[in-house]
Amino acid sequence: MADGKRVSGHRFAYAAFVGDVPPGHEIDHLCRDRACVNPAHLELVTRTENLRRRDHFGKPLGHLPLADRLLARRLVDGEGCWIWTGAKVRGYGVLSVAGRTRYVHRVAYELAGGTLGGDLTLDHPCQKPACFNSDHLEAVSRPENSKRAATSSRRRRTCRNGHVRQKVGVNSDGTCAGCHPDRRRKGPPRRGDVHIRCAKGHSYAETGRYPSGGCIACQKVKDKGRRKGPRPPLQHCPRGHDTFQVGRSRSNGECRECARQYARTRYGYRRTAAELVTRCRNGHVRTDENTRIVSRTRNDQQRTERLCLDCRREAVARHEQRRARHRAGDGRPSANSRH
Repeated sequence: MADGKRVSGHRFAYAAFVGDVPPGHEIDHLCRDRACVNPAHLELVTRTENLRRRDHFGKPLGHLPLADRLLARRLVDGEGCWIWTGAKVRGYGVLSVAGRTRYVHRVAYELAGGTLGGDLTLDHPCQKPACFNSDHLEAVSRPENSKRAATSSRRRRTCRNGHVRQKVGVNSDGTCAGCHPDRRRKGPPRRGDVHIRCAKGHSYAETGRYPSGGCIACQKVKDKGRRKGPRPPLQHCPRGHDTFQVGRSRSNGECRECARQYARTRYGYRRTAAELVTRCRNGHVRTDENTRIVSRTRNDQQRTERLCLDCRREAVARHEQRRARHRAGDGRPSANSRH
């Protein structure tokens, strides 16, 4: 806050240490860090120039000289290494020069007056791929560079971002602790085990694999979950009787206790087991001529029952009588009657 107004930190720093910002002008960050308030990294430009620098070839530092672009992305550590803070590929810093992507350490070596010809390449004696300090670079042949890398085990000791594994540590899944500090071993196996075990941990040597590469044990678990099979019989009928004790009718699956209660209510006596099989609820004798086998679904179970045709005829006759009474009463059928 300045004079009761909210002011940006870089504008306040520029006005305090350099001078006022005239109308129509803006302040550009040469370091491309919007949080920076160092007056040495601020420059007074017009709005048109500020927008041109921001959108110049899509590169934030494209308007600066090549040496200044390297220094703007430099971080000096305690060992004197110049660590590149920009984009990296396999731990080596990269930047765009004349539309081409080049390694930062090679560009810095050429700016320092070094030349690379033939089979020469650059080696990092400091064993930090992100370093582009020319004093820490040495031009050697490719076989010599490969020999040094194998001797020092540099690739094993550093991750793609340049972290030394012995210093930052390694997670249980083999990843760099500096890049993933909160990562824990879970889920799929390590990369070295993908040809030995599946994602669930089954050993291919024990369970086997399909020609497509899938785990046989995992597929068996999936198939077992899909199989539903026949449903177990219901223990209790809709009225709560334990059918495992009172039993069910073999012909239609009817609860025998419900049939006995119905017979006592309708006929005043208890039906025997033989009557439950040979007669229907209404007392009609079940024969092949007056019965018909139908398939019905009750309690989410599909059953085959023997329907009594005499009971069906009586129900149709009662329905016709109700329709006749309604016609005689108001001259039109009821809402429940069929047309």
